[in-house]
Amino acid sequence: MHNWLDDGNEIRCGGIGRVKYFLLQISLPLAFGLGLFALESMSVPINYLQTIGSILIFGLFASLIWANVQRFKNMGYHWCFIFTLFIPLINLYYLVLLSIAPEGYEVHEKLDRPAKIVVGFFLVMFILSVVVYALTVALS
Repeated sequence: MHNWLDDGNEIRCGGIGRVKYFLLQISLPLAFGLGLFALESMSVPINYLQTIGSILIFGLFASLIWANVQRFKNMGYHWCFIFTLFIPLINLYYLVLLSIAPEGYEVHEKLDRPAKIVVGFFLVMFILSVVVYALTVALS
C-alpha cells in the first residue's frame, strides 16, 4: 500500500518537504544545546538536573524521529523505513536521500534539478576530502 495520491499532474504524499526537514535537522539540536546551556546556568538542585536533561534528550530524539518519519512519508515511503537509519552504511544512503529527494520519490524515482545540484556538491566534497587525506598521508 502506497502513501501517495496521484492527481494527474503531480504526486502528493503529505509529510514535510526538503527545506523544512533541513531546517528541523539544524534547529532541533541547536534548541537542545541552548536548553542544556540554560539548564547549566540555572540554579536548579543537582537532583533535578539529570531528570530535566533526560527529558530534553528524549524530546530531541522523539522530535528528530518524527521529522524523519514525516520526510519518509513525503517521499512516498512507509514509516517503517525509519529503522533503516539504524543499519550501518544503508543509513548513509537514506540520510542523503532524505536530504535531497523530491516529494513522491518512491513513485517516479527521479531527482529534480535542486537535488542533482546537492548530489554534485556531495560528490565534489567527497572527492576533495579523499584528495586532502591522500595529500596529508603522502606529505607526512
